[in-house]
Amino acid sequence: MKRLLAFLARRRHEGPWYFLLCVPVLIAAVVALAWPRLHDLRLRYDYLSLRKQQDRLLRENRRLRLARAKLRSLTHIEEIARRDLGLTDPKAGQVIWVEAPGLAEVQGGQR
Repeated sequence: MKRLLAFLARRRHEGPWYFLLCVPVLIAAVVALAWPRLHDLRLRYDYLSLRKQQDRLLRENRRLRLARAKLRSLTHIEEIARRDLGLTDPKAGQVIWVEAPGLAEVQGGQR
């Protein structure tokens, strides 16, 4: 680049050839200097948008884990059964115990 500028400085600055040589060189120099900065700027914007998306997904993941834990809790299941399905605790005489000898053998003889 320095040699080209020295060569151009020694030459007479006349005619269209000088202009036709200088304009593309200047355009190429501007593009070569600006391209990495523009690329860096674009990468920074992409990084920020991905970081925001990650934060949003982490919040949603925490919310879903809490919802799953609530739905798995036995007290919540009992509350739904009583409220929505109208189930109640069995009264005396409604529960019948059945002896299952085959099941006792499978479970290791424990009752």
